[in-house]
Amino acid sequence: MCGRMSGLLKVSSIFLVCLCFYSEASPALTEAQIEQVGKAMANMCMSSSGVQRSLITKAMNGEIEDDRKLKCFFGCIMEAVQVTKNGRMQPDILKRRANAMLPKSMREMILPTIDSCSHHEHEDKCELAYSIVKCHFEVNGKNPFFFNF
Repeated sequence: MCGRMSGLLKVSSIFLVCLCFYSEASPALTEAQIEQVGKAMANMCMSSSGVQRSLITKAMNGEIEDDRKLKCFFGCIMEAVQVTKNGRMQPDILKRRANAMLPKSMREMILPTIDSCSHHEHEDKCELAYSIVKCHFEVNGKNPFFFNF
């Protein structure tokens, strides 16, 4: 477990360093850079949550099962990249980061989710993340890039 947490902390730290050093004047991250961090984070969160890869694959196609491990997989990722904090989304921070860091195609996908899903709240990070992912698919039906692997 310590090895998994250490790996998750490393991946999260790398992503958070990227988040901190990019400003609105900086160029956006490339889709390849985002995909690389996303894959590493997905693998770490898959290990820490114990979710089966098949459930993630289904979720990537919009078939989101009501499975505790899958919910915690989503929660792990969202917490690691600070999408959620203290049982809520952080819409202002997320919009600033999206506008500063994401390529246009990803911004077009994620900004409507931020606007439409930021009202979701839950004390349980897994349940909160699950409700946000479900909301995302209801809003635009597109694959959330943050757990694509």
